[in-house]
Amino acid sequence: MNPAVKAAITAIEVTAWKTIKYPNAVWDAQLEQWVSDAEVAEIDFVAFTSRKTKEHIACRLVVRRVKRHQKLACRWHRAG
Repeated sequence: MNPAVKAAITAIEVTAWKTIKYPNAVWDAQLEQWVSDAEVAEIDFVAFTSRKTKEHIACRLVVRRVKRHQKLACRWHRAG
């Protein structure tokens, strides 16, 4: 992900996320676990902004997220 994609995802309103349920669990290789539910949202996005203006493409970014069952390893995380 580049900074523009991260910024777009961060800008998604909390109410924009819609829950989806899978009839059968799905293996998520990134999380290395079985997932049975997730949320999706979309937001307007302009791709290829590092190129000439005429090459920019207005589109929508569709994002899927799943619940994490463990805290992320982060040096900024404090227990408690």
